[in-house]
Amino acid sequence: MKIDNVYNEDCITTMSRMPDGFVDLVVTSPPYDNMRTYNQDIDKSWGDHVWKPIIKELFRVTKRWGKIQLMENSKSFPARC
Repeated sequence: MKIDNVYNEDCITTMSRMPDGFVDLVVTSPPYDNMRTYNQDIDKSWGDHVWKPIIKELFRVTKRWGKIQLMENSKSFPARC
């Protein structure tokens, strides 16, 4: 992976190429690729089978003392690693 490069692709694809502990900070605003509509109930297709691989990869690629910031509906839910 090149540092300071933009990758326009699925987040799982990109993260799968990153080594463990590659990033200091993740700032993200799910849903990815319009898989869910904001301010409405979660679509049945947006379940653990979607979230688990993403969260697993986020924790893998983030450094031990790094930060993961999830933003949702103008609220911030900081994850403490």
